[in-house]
Amino acid sequence: MKNHESRKELAEKVYGSLAGEMKVFNPAPFHCFIKVDFAIAGCPPEKDELLTTLSALLAGTFPVLPDYPVCRNRENRCLLI
Repeated sequence: MKNHESRKELAEKVYGSLAGEMKVFNPAPFHCFIKVDFAIAGCPPEKDELLTTLSALLAGTFPVLPDYPVCRNRENRCLLI
């Protein structure tokens, strides 16, 4: 969470002299590092929504995306969708 410090400085504080051998990078979303086939947007999904999505994928079908906000605060539209 120390975004005001460089990654190199943080690595040196944690790993000392071994930090010079490490490749450090700023945090980024998961899809920036590996190919992602499907993502559920928003805050952590509700258990039922996750199970429904995984069941559809395991059955070889594409999951039906909800027509309502996936945020826990369902009174307000999620800003991530």
